[in-house]
Amino acid sequence: MAAEISTGRMKEEILAFASALDTDSEAIAGYISGMKEMNARGSMEIDLDKLKTVLTSGKTLLEDVERHKGKMFRQMIQDLFASNDVEKLHSLPEVQEKLETIKTKLFETAKRASTVRQSIDEFHHYFIKYNIRKYDDFDEYEDFLDETKNFMKLEWRKVAKKLRKQGEKSLIERVKELDAWDEVISRKRKITALDLMKTLAIDLGCKISQHVAKLYLLMTVSTENSEERNRNFKQLAKVLQELGVIKRENSIIIERFVNVAHYLDRTFRVFAPFPEDLKVKKLDATFKHNVIRLMLREVLRLEAAFRYPDSPDLYGRDELLRVRSRLRKVFSKQLERISTKIEELRMKSLPKGEEDQRIIAMKKQLDAGIKDIWMELDLNQ
Repeated sequence: MAAEISTGRMKEEILAFASALDTDSEAIAGYISGMKEMNARGSMEIDLDKLKTVLTSGKTLLEDVERHKGKMFRQMIQDLFASNDVEKLHSLPEVQEKLETIKTKLFETAKRASTVRQSIDEFHHYFIKYNIRKYDDFDEYEDFLDETKNFMKLEWRKVAKKLRKQGEKSLIERVKELDAWDEVISRKRKITALDLMKTLAIDLGCKISQHVAKLYLLMTVSTENSEERNRNFKQLAKVLQELGVIKRENSIIIERFVNVAHYLDRTFRVFAPFPEDLKVKKLDATFKHNVIRLMLREVLRLEAAFRYPDSPDLYGRDELLRVRSRLRKVFSKQLERISTKIEELRMKSLPKGEEDQRIIAMKKQLDAGIKDIWMELDLNQ
C-alpha cells in the first residue's frame, strides 16, 4: 500500500514536471520565432550578441527536449500506469527505479527550461516590448504611425486584454487596494499610498517631458520652415496618442504627454520666428530620430509601469517603497542616456557649443509650464 501511494505521488510529480516543460518549451519556441522574424525585418535595435546568446540557449534547450522526447514523457507514464497488472508494477524495483530516473531527468530539464524562459522573458520585456520603430525607418510618417498602432495592439493591448480576463491588475489599482486596507505610509503626515505614487508619476513625467522639450527646442530653432515646425508637433501628439497600453483613449498618463506636446506647440508659435542669431545648425536627422525613439520608449515605459495589468499584489509599506525605488532607478538610467544624447546633439548644433541666454530663459518657462500640466494628474480617474 505504501509503495502504491509513493508511486502515485511520484506519478503526479512527473506529470507536473512534464506539463511545465511543455508549457515553457512552447513559450520559448514562440519567442524565438517572433524575435527571428523581427530581426529579419530589421525592426529591432538591440544588442545582437545578447540576441544571439538568447536564441542559442533557447534553441539548444528545445533540441535537448526533442532529443529526450520531453513531450513523450507524459504518454509514457500514462501507459505505464494504465497497465492491467498495476498492483504488481507498484512493487517492482525496476519500475521504481525507472520512475526515479524519469523524474530526475524531467526535473533537471524542466528547471533548465524555466531558467531559459525567464532569461528570454527578461530579454523580450527589455528589447521587444518597448521596441518602437524610428520615424526615418519609413518613407512616410503615416506608415510609421500605422506600424506604431499595430505594435501597440499586438505587443500590449492584446496581451493586456488576456491579463484582464485572468484578473490581473495595474500598479495604480494595487496601490488603491493598499489604501482601501487603510495602509497609510506616513501616519504623521497622512500621506496615502496613492499620494506617494502620484508624486513619483509627476516627477518622472516632468523629467521625460523636459527632455522632450529640450530636443524639440533644438529642432525648432534649427528649422526655418514654419510648416515643418508645426508638423513636428502635430506628429509628436499623434504618435503619443497611440501609446496607451490598455486602449488608445482615456489614459491619464498619455493624456499628460499629449497636453505637453500641445503646450510646446503653442509656446513655440509665440516665440517664432526666431532671430537669426539664435539659429543653430541643421540637426543630424538620424541622430535626432534615434533620440525621439528613446523618448517615446520612456513615455511608453511610464504608461506601462502605472497602467499595464501585470502588477503583483502589494503587501504593505515596505514592498510599495521597493517598487517606487526600483522605478526611480530604471527611469534614472534611461533618462541619463537620453540626456547624454541630447547634450551631444546640442554641442554639435550650437556655435562653439554655447547656449544663448534667451534659450536658457525659454527652457525655464517651458519647465514651469510642463510642471503645471503634470500637477493636474489625477490617479483616481
